[in-house]
Amino acid sequence: MENLEAFYILGGAINGIFKLIIAAACVILLIRERNLATIFMCIGSILTIFFSLGSVLWTTLAASRSSEALIRSNAIMNLAAQIPVILFAIGILLFALQYGKKIALLKKLTE
Repeated sequence: MENLEAFYILGGAINGIFKLIIAAACVILLIRERNLATIFMCIGSILTIFFSLGSVLWTTLAASRSSEALIRSNAIMNLAAQIPVILFAIGILLFALQYGKKIALLKKLTE
């Protein structure tokens, strides 16, 4: 319990690594198959990284001003951070629907 900062730093680092891995996977998908689904997924994953960095910066600046500014910035970022997640979710949903159509077509062709 004495070194809680280390847990926050480690958690943030692991979170950041996984966000980079997801963004890299989305870029690979976008290169291989360029469509609306992969574009949404790629934009969403990259924006998630930028929003995370912006949230850390804004929270640090707000904390130096006042506790009210810190609470306001956290509330706004909590809401705004959902935008890239929604884009990614729409993209992966579209991708899954397209993939399902391809599988159904392949099944019809092999019957």
